Amino acid sequence: MSLRGFLILSTITAIAVAAAVFVISARDTALSGASRALMFPGLMDKLEEVATIKVTGSGGEATIERKERAWVVKEASSYPADMEKVREVLIGLAQLETLEPKTKRADRYAKLEVEDATGKDAKSARVTLTDANGGTLADLIVGKAKFSLEGIDSLYVRRPGEERAWLALGRVEPATGRLGWVNPSFLSIDRERIRKATLKRPGSPLVVFKSKAGDEDFKLADMPPGTELKDEFGVSDIARVLQGLNFDDVRPAAEVPVDQGGEPYGVYETFDGLIFDLWLTEFDGKTWLAGLAKAGTDPAPSEEVKKEIEEINTRLATWRYALSEYEIKNLRKTMADLVKKKEEKKEDEPNPPAGEPAK
Repeated sequence: MSLRGFLILSTITAIAVAAAVFVISARDTALSGASRALMFPGLMDKLEEVATIKVTGSGGEATIERKERAWVVKEASSYPADMEKVREVLIGLAQLETLEPKTKRADRYAKLEVEDATGKDAKSARVTLTDANGGTLADLIVGKAKFSLEGIDSLYVRRPGEERAWLALGRVEPATGRLGWVNPSFLSIDRERIRKATLKRPGSPLVVFKSKAGDEDFKLADMPPGTELKDEFGVSDIARVLQGLNFDDVRPAAEVPVDQGGEPYGVYETFDGLIFDLWLTEFDGKTWLAGLAKAGTDPAPSEEVKKEIEEINTRLATWRYALSEYEIKNLRKTMADLVKKKEEKKEDEPNPPAGEPAK
């Protein structure tokens, strides 16, 4: 290395070290003068006793209940809760520490987002943990997060019934509303695996397919003479529907009538032997999906794919899922949505004689 390069590298290193020292020093200084104490002493040792998490906010109310080893959302027909979201809130509350006392004035609560969580325009969320006997283990109004250059996670909070708001050390991000606590993804079959997708409707079915695995684009079967695709994406979007399929609402299968004994609305076939039949029904102002996975014969599925089929059916057997407008639009596409009249190519006009201007 040249002397000049060595000096440049040394300078960059020195700056980086100085910056790191500054950040650590600033963080330690900020915390050392603070009055730090756990907001809920002993809660970490009682997390196994938590039976219910109740969250109230402007987005609605959610009651997350412990059912043996799992958690479910009561207001979402006891659909399984996202375990990571549950864990983060429980650990976050148990580790939360007071840093600095803040305002006692109610007219300033909204600025810190620690106002009454039941208010129409409230940005706060009230989180209450109770045990199996209904005893309160923790109760807190969670407000606005505070960001700092020192990388300290902190937020404003207030205990219900107390005037004093606090700046607290830690991170608690409770979702509000019943569907904020669930994982909306319920099916994921990668587009690259799809060999053929058939949407059945009155008249001719709509079929998109690949000739062989590894092909980049899907083809549209039985295109009318004299037509061409409007674009490749319209066809591909039909095959992509099952790739990360999310729901907008969920209900038990018994509450949403779907006749799965009849012909399915759509059939998706993969290159590795999985076939997925889906049915759509209109109910309560929404479009709901029911599904069934099964093994193909050409090719026959591997043991891994057979396990996937079993897992899909276990998950979908007891639930009906309302789809988003985007997914419904792709499943309702028609031939007219995908093709256009082929443009006629104009013959080139002959060049004008020398010396004559072009017309």
